[in-house]
Amino acid sequence: MLVFIDESGDPGLKLDSGSTDYFIVTLVAFEDSEEALAADQRIQLLKRELGFKGEFEFHFNKVKGAYREAFLSAIANYDFFYFSIVINKAKLQGPGFKFKESFYKLLAVWFSRTPSRIWTMRQWLLTGAAVGNFAVSLEAICANGLMIRKVTPVLSEK
Repeated sequence: MLVFIDESGDPGLKLDSGSTDYFIVTLVAFEDSEEALAADQRIQLLKRELGFKGEFEFHFNKVKGAYREAFLSAIANYDFFYFSIVINKAKLQGPGFKFKESFYKLLAVWFSRTPSRIWTMRQWLLTGAAVGNFAVSLEAICANGLMIRKVTPVLSEK
């Protein structure tokens, strides 16, 4: 079983000075690693079909709507589930949110309250720049021996 987690936005609260308005964390889980590999291979094929190079990543805020639709259509038939937390940072209150560690700890607590089948998965693969803080917070909250590794989003060989 594989769980991928990635984030969008930043934990900063200086909303009028360049910080993003929202921070989003999304978890995508495959109960079968072969299904994850098949989905990844389909994504690699889609990149070639659309004329993108192998290292291209589908960042939805940077690609056209047609590419987003093509991506979602390409993966729609694979067996996975997802869970997202969207934080409107303008609504966060309290001095603790000025510290990245507190922000990530809160996220880890929220994720620990998600459906229980997520927590039975033993291998989590995290992507993104903020993974270090989030992984530390998850490990501190979870006592079930999760194996957490930071990876690049591509599973298949090039």
